[in-house]
Amino acid sequence: MNREAEEAVQRLQEALLHLLYSPDLPPCNVHLFPKMGEHLKGHHFCSDDKVKAAIRTRCRPQPPEFFSDGFARLVPRCHKCVERNGDYMSKSE
Repeated sequence: MNREAEEAVQRLQEALLHLLYSPDLPPCNVHLFPKMGEHLKGHHFCSDDKVKAAIRTRCRPQPPEFFSDGFARLVPRCHKCVERNGDYMSKSE
């Protein structure tokens, strides 16, 4: 735990345990990865560096709103998951 997190725990007197990953909210279904998959579909790469370069080529021209909008949509999605007691949701929900 980093120093800021430790200080927050000291102030709040409790730490909430949580999973680092919820299988009901797979980030790959949410925003960036489906679009990235469309961009990379049908391409074959001979190295990790070639894949990274292709991803950079796709991400760099995106306006900041592309990323901030994607993150903003995560919040309601997380709330919906909590309301459903963690039940699976498709990416269209």
